[in-house]
Amino acid sequence: MPRYDVFLEGRTENSTCYFGVAVMADDQKEAEFLGHEAGRRKHRECDEIEVVSVRLRQAGKRMLCQCVPLKERALNLVKEAIKNGRSKID
Repeated sequence: MPRYDVFLEGRTENSTCYFGVAVMADDQKEAEFLGHEAGRRKHRECDEIEVVSVRLRQAGKRMLCQCVPLKERALNLVKEAIKNGRSKID
């Protein structure tokens, strides 16, 4: 069963946040559903959660592949947030 990274957009009355979850699923559609459910449970303060992107992760190479962007602008914001977060850790 492959691993998918699911990127989500959560909205409240005052703000918008972007976050990601990793799920194990048989196909992309199931990964999208499981990612949405995991995001709902993880971020209960959000009024609305929407899937931004689903990516299949290759276990051997630890690389992201087969990106399926659903909202290009939001995906770019997620990538930038991840990159900024990693640079603070290093």
